[in-house]
Amino acid sequence: MEAVPAFDKDSSITSIFNGEGLPTIVAFQGFNTRIVDEHFASFGVTELERLNQGGLTYGFQSFLKTLSEYNVILVKDNYQIWYQFHLREYIQSIQQLLAEFKSKLVFTMGVSGGGFAAILFGHYLKATLSIAYSPRIVAFNSAMSKYRYALDAKFQLSNRHTCDLLLLQRLTGGFRNKVVMQYCRDCKADRTEISWLNKDDKNLEVVELDCKSHNPFTAIGKAVLFKDILDRIKYAEKETATSIPKLTTIAALKKAVRSGYNFKFTAHVSDKLVLNLKPSYGEFWDGRVDAKQLTVTPKKQNYFIYNPRFVCAKVAQFIQANDIKQLVIVGANDSAAAALLWAEFLRRELKDKVAIFVYSFSPQVELYPYNPNLASTGKYSAFYESLSTDPGMEKCTKNYGNVAKFLRASPLKGRVFYLENNTDEATEAKKIDAKNMRLTAIPHLSLTGSISAFVKKMDENGTLDTDPLLASGAREMRVPRLEHLIGAAFFELTNQADVESYCNLKDKFI
Repeated sequence: MEAVPAFDKDSSITSIFNGEGLPTIVAFQGFNTRIVDEHFASFGVTELERLNQGGLTYGFQSFLKTLSEYNVILVKDNYQIWYQFHLREYIQSIQQLLAEFKSKLVFTMGVSGGGFAAILFGHYLKATLSIAYSPRIVAFNSAMSKYRYALDAKFQLSNRHTCDLLLLQRLTGGFRNKVVMQYCRDCKADRTEISWLNKDDKNLEVVELDCKSHNPFTAIGKAVLFKDILDRIKYAEKETATSIPKLTTIAALKKAVRSGYNFKFTAHVSDKLVLNLKPSYGEFWDGRVDAKQLTVTPKKQNYFIYNPRFVCAKVAQFIQANDIKQLVIVGANDSAAAALLWAEFLRRELKDKVAIFVYSFSPQVELYPYNPNLASTGKYSAFYESLSTDPGMEKCTKNYGNVAKFLRASPLKGRVFYLENNTDEATEAKKIDAKNMRLTAIPHLSLTGSISAFVKKMDENGTLDTDPLLASGAREMRVPRLEHLIGAAFFELTNQADVESYCNLKDKFI
């Protein structure tokens, strides 16, 4: 028998990495018959590898790319034959990505031929849940065309046991994982195929929708079904998480995060928390405030953008478990942009249940793509070069290396400080465009290339005359202690309505 055409992984699978350990959604595309029909009209079932550049798109992209709390794997079958040509290669490629993501929870989804694949791959991937809309139950039984008849005749694909989900269900005594099938009750073809299955299977849930189209998304509406998908996934997550303890202690937080960062917690009788993102080199700040303190340092240089969504999700759990009501986040230099990023992710995770304010000193806003503004700092160039040998960090840098895009339209409150006379610092800071983020230029400092002098002067434990980073101009500046700034932020968060009212009155009348 003639060999099947080559598997083109790059045109068949792509992924969106949002964080190590996050659950992963694997979405399978169905058919676009026009593409294969046009190929068949010109080439029959020859030159099939042309279909790898045939224009079939990935399904659910616009929906899934908005889900920051999940990793995503998008899969399509360019040959449009129920993924039968390269099933082993598909499974191995997806398993490799899941291993890289370190995902413990896997969800599969798809419509029609993609629904068939969601169930089939869910079995082999041992998915937590498979969600299939109007799935084909037996491949090469319906949705046939001259192209598929000819392809089956040439390669005898329909003889494979992986073409029959009914057989799969019988051989394993029921589906291996939880499966939800939804279809329009008035679509006769779908109703007939699904009726073949064993409805007594404890892992199978069949849902009839009030419609008659083969594609429920056009009949019911995308918004309704996307919400249903998320609700089912979150419920499945909740079921699997019942035995997971709350992150009430720093030991539990360290265990949950696992890699990338060190944590130090200073307890205090307060519902306030200072989150101090401290670069891995030297001292930044270790002041005393009337609040709990959580200090985070990276285990290696990563600008605090290694799995930030995942880490912030765990930190948010820690914050909630400790009944925190107000949070001030501080970062400088290598951690300054991350202070803004983490503050935004924590705001989203905590859903505005915790009042947040952020101080960012000299943020390096755009780490990716390569930013010549940061080239003067040798460690940035070394970090960027190291990405070629660290795929995980490279993915994180691509995803989170431009902090400004995460702040657009954000209501996050904070203040960004930068050196007025340092062109590179000013350029970076002015990339931030958020309505409640105030940019403040610090004058009279010479071009030391670092704002550390200013920050250290705020530290009541810092030195002045002996600090080599301090420029002469800084010695005459009257600078508040960092403790005072943090105290002012907590005051504003506590008296937010009064402060806003006063500011409005002051601008207009005082």
